[in-house]
Formats: sequence, C-alpha cells, structure tokens
Amino acid sequence: MKGSTPQAEWTETSHKHAVTASLFSPAPITMSRVPTANAAFSTVFIEELIRNGITMFYICPGSRSTPLTAAVAKTVKTQKFSGIVRAVSVHDERGAAYRAIGFARKTGRPAVVITSSGTAVGNLYPAIMEAQEDGVPLILLTADRPYEARGTGANQSIDQVKVSATILE
Repeated sequence: MKGSTPQAEWTETSHKHAVTASLFSPAPITMSRVPTANAAFSTVFIEELIRNGITMFYICPGSRSTPLTAAVAKTVKTQKFSGIVRAVSVHDERGAAYRAIGFARKTGRPAVVITSSGTAVGNLYPAIMEAQEDGVPLILLTADRPYEARGTGANQSIDQVKVSATILE
C-alpha cells in the first residue's frame, strides 16, 4: 500500500498476532529455551506424539536425527513422563522397525522408529511393507537431507519422498 513501511506492517502484524495468541494457553516451549529451530521443532513434535498416546520410541542413532533423539531423551528424563515413555537404542534399523511392529501387535498402539537418512531408511522398507499389508500401526521419523541435497549421488541423499511413495501406493 502507498505509504506503508516494513516496520509499520511488522508492528501491525505483531499486534494482530498478540490478540490471537492471547486466546490460547502458553506454549510449553519457546525458542529462547532451545538452542536451534531443529531442537524446538523436534521437542514440540515429540511432546505432541506423547500427548497423543505414543509411549515407545526405538532410536537408531545418527547425526541427522540427533535433534529428534535429544528431544526423546529429554522427554523420557522428565518427571512427568518417567516410567511412562520408553526409548530403546537399536543399532540396526531393520531390527528397530520389527521391534516397533511387535510392540504395535502386542499393544494395538504404534511405536516410533527414529533413523537417519539414506540407507538407514532403506533398511526400514521390509517392515514398512509388512506393517502396511497387515494393517499394523507404525510411525517412522526419518531425518531427510535438505531438498537441495537430494539426489546428489551419495547414498544418504536418496529422495526418501519418492522412494517411500512407491512402497505406499
């Protein structure tokens, strides 16, 4: 608009946001309490899974999935979730996925498997197919590469979206 400045627009947007935000209870996490945006997203995402009844996490350690793993570890250690939420470190992705299927078959609730990218995700595919065919709930959190790094020739840069879509069709 004529006469508009970025600062004035930002101020107006902030005022409108404050009115809307006042209608909701405060968020349990703020950016000032976490070191990075990835850590904030991971913490909020894990907490939301738990609020929705997820209590079992199978973690395959990897550098790309560290924010998710750290969020689970932090949550498991809190007094609020002590003894309710469990996390198990599994060094083989196939084993983790099949353990998650076993948990889901026994409890009727999905477990979460957290992995890195590339071949780590490829190792989940047999369990994905079994879970799909048998109607077993399974949640996979895979730490994909940024979009611009997909398909660059390294095994960790496969396009997980396209590969997963072929299995889940």
